[in-house]
Amino acid sequence: MTLVHGHKETLMNTTAQDWIRDGLAHTETQKFPDALACFQRALELDPASAHAWYCLGCTYNALGDRKNAAKAFQACTKHAPERTQGWYNLGICLQELGAPEEAERCFEVVVRIDPEHADGWINLGRLRDDRGDHQAALACYDTALPLSPEDVVGWTNRGNSLAALNRHKEAEESYRKALGIDPNYGVVYLAYGKLLVSLARPAEAVPMLSEGSKRMPATPESWFYLGLALARLKRAAEASAALDQATACTGESPSLWNNIGEIYFMLENFPKALAAYETARQKVPGYYPACYGKARSHLLLGQKAQAREACQAYLAAAEANDALVPTVQKMLALCD
Repeated sequence: MTLVHGHKETLMNTTAQDWIRDGLAHTETQKFPDALACFQRALELDPASAHAWYCLGCTYNALGDRKNAAKAFQACTKHAPERTQGWYNLGICLQELGAPEEAERCFEVVVRIDPEHADGWINLGRLRDDRGDHQAALACYDTALPLSPEDVVGWTNRGNSLAALNRHKEAEESYRKALGIDPNYGVVYLAYGKLLVSLARPAEAVPMLSEGSKRMPATPESWFYLGLALARLKRAAEASAALDQATACTGESPSLWNNIGEIYFMLENFPKALAAYETARQKVPGYYPACYGKARSHLLLGQKAQAREACQAYLAAAEANDALVPTVQKMLALCD
């Protein structure tokens, strides 16, 4: 979306093209509010100018206003339906606005218009991965990567699709390819490390996840999976330190707090496990899976009243066919 033009601003604008030209000059110097005013003036003079709408969308993007950017790119595609970048940028905005289905349709248009648009294929693949169609996502990446063979995101995403399809050897090959292209790309260390943990190879996972957490210190998943790998290696002190880092940046995700509690439980650090489970419940009061961990922890600490309360909360919220219900019922009997 970089706009490169070198014209100087004129003192008197008479046409939409004059205003577009001056708006582009303002974008070069990052005077985005001034650019915005120019593009809006251009559209007053020529409401059907797809280029003015496109430039307006890029400027709203630069200002962090995704909603108005999306509206501008939508207008661009209306007036220039074959303009690939209008559809592409609209898709990006819609992704960020939490509208994946609409975004997917945009990227489908992009690759229909331009079958060699590698970024379009990669974004389309990511959205298909997100909705669980990993085979279709893989086909997108396999189309994109011959067009852009050094795309580290494409190789990483391809590895994720292959991992989800249980094609583990191929997934590892994709992750190694990504690391060969850009050894500083933190996301691939996390993805590869998660795969190694799932394959019960924690010793190999630790260096990957350590690198990932260094490069993405504010990403709780990196610390969480590092803690999990270390716990499985019985390196309790290091695992606890990694989990402390995870709790410092976990945010609002109850499932991640619950998973942190599970690792503390594995480490037999029941007070910290209970604190994590309780935080999960505080983030989403109806998050009953954390009650299972709380009940186990309280039982092992000999706190039967608290364990009974947690069991009852779990059973009250769980569906009748919940696989853990029989286990929780047995735990409840131990609370008497």
